Amino acid sequence: MQDSGGQVDVAGDPPVGLAAWRAAAPVPAEPTLPTLGGLLAALVGTARAQEVGAALAALGGLRPAEPHAYLQFLAVDPAAQRRGHGRELLGRGLGRLAGTGEGAALETTDPANLPFYAAAGFVVRHEVTLAAGGPTVWAMWRAAA
Repeated sequence: MQDSGGQVDVAGDPPVGLAAWRAAAPVPAEPTLPTLGGLLAALVGTARAQEVGAALAALGGLRPAEPHAYLQFLAVDPAAQRRGHGRELLGRGLGRLAGTGEGAALETTDPANLPFYAAAGFVVRHEVTLAAGGPTVWAMWRAAA
């Protein structure tokens, strides 16, 4: 599924994983989650979704100035993990970037994800602990192929 601002990939049949890529764009001053906001609010509640939106706005200043695509979301059903679905989804997005001169950026709050992304060529550019007891966030970058 694709629109002018990004791409959503699904793995498995029935689907067990999802990756959402967005074209690089400035984060709005008033945080919004236009495509995932409704889903996020349904999963964790409106207040938590607003906290996530505020965190995304705070992290927006860490995004690279270089042309890039942003991996907004990558998730695989826990029952289907460790079967290559996440690697497949990440590979699809990175494959689309090949030859475009664009890098890739993402943030993760799970330290267990760092080796997964490092194996795909990402490096940590920033490590930030969010306010109000928020998690540590690692902003990662993969240079253009």
